[in-house]
Amino acid sequence: MTRTWMLFDTGTCQEVTCRFYDPLPDRTLSGFVINSPCRDFDDAAENAVHAVYAGLKARGFSFSSRQAAISLSSAEAHPDPADSAGQSGGLAFAIAAARQFLSDQDPETASTLPAMAATGVIDDTGAVSRVRGIPAKLEAAAEAVKENGFIFYPKGNRPQLPPGLEETLEAENIRLCPVARLDQVFDILLGPPPNTTVNKKLLVMLLAAVLILAAAAGFFY
Repeated sequence: MTRTWMLFDTGTCQEVTCRFYDPLPDRTLSGFVINSPCRDFDDAAENAVHAVYAGLKARGFSFSSRQAAISLSSAEAHPDPADSAGQSGGLAFAIAAARQFLSDQDPETASTLPAMAATGVIDDTGAVSRVRGIPAKLEAAAEAVKENGFIFYPKGNRPQLPPGLEETLEAENIRLCPVARLDQVFDILLGPPPNTTVNKKLLVMLLAAVLILAAAAGFFY
């Protein structure tokens, strides 16, 4: 399986993985970070899991009650909670949870997903907000995903991109993807939701039918 990376403003990264377990007795859906250095990580994981649930449900996937346990590759890499505070790992947690869900429910699709690195604060509706330290994070991401990888970051951080970074990554066949919502990540990786495609086709067909009827009735000269 290809990897998912969480980015730090120290210019380092950690691999993020996810496993699903039976839910807690009083909760149908929850998420936490197993080796979390601070409460912010657990809050980010909780938001990420709810956003993934809503986003994939809108695409026709069904979720049973789950508890998502998210792991970082090394608990010792950032021993000081002050260095790891914040919820900027939320987007990476969401991508890791979505990757694992697809591995469980749709292995063929999951096997096509590329290596990915991500940074972004995410809320439980899937909205992605800006983070700090974007230059160092994106440089670390480029080292992690290598060729044919994807890097997702908040659209609001685009003005802080280091000069020439987009061109450099493009030359290495790495896709740099600014997003404002988790749905946009799914659109990039999985294509538009099936119902969206159908609705667009129906709209085109309806418009064509209206034009034909209007022409037959003599509205066009």
